[in-house]
Amino acid sequence: RFRPRTHSVCVCVTVMAFVQTPPVPRRSPTHAPVNRRRSLQFRQAALRTATLDHIAIAVPDINAALHFYTTVIGFPPYRLDEYNRKQVPFPSIRINDSTIIDLFPVSEAPERAAGPLKPHFCICIDGDEWDELLQRLEKESVEMELGPMMLSGAKGDGLAVYVRDPAGNLVEMRCYGRSK
Repeated sequence: RFRPRTHSVCVCVTVMAFVQTPPVPRRSPTHAPVNRRRSLQFRQAALRTATLDHIAIAVPDINAALHFYTTVIGFPPYRLDEYNRKQVPFPSIRINDSTIIDLFPVSEAPERAAGPLKPHFCICIDGDEWDELLQRLEKESVEMELGPMMLSGAKGDGLAVYVRDPAGNLVEMRCYGRSK
């Protein structure tokens, strides 16, 4: 069970160097103009509410990864007892009350496989945005590699789909509180 820490410290150091820089040259007429209309379209399609649910990483040694994330870094394990009883395929590390890191053996991460046993990240969205997302995926001809399907995540069971971004990264989109 996740227990929030009573004290947390975040230290950020910014180093600024003040140097005189030459003036920025004007753009030549050969440069293409910035397509401001396209940028506006991206903002209009943005999700209103989204959080990082989990990151799934392949590790060569589960025990070494668990030791690093729990003992060295200090995050609590999540579903470790279930993993040890072979009730779930991999253990996780709890980052906070809404985000986990899933750890699974490299041997179970075949190249270009989709699903929970492939390196990916998961974005959680609100239920009222789920249908809009599925419509945009279809409109933009983005193929769903898996789903919609119910899977366990940082906040329990949720409806998920797997897609690839233009660079080939596997992205899971998830919605809690929906069954279809």
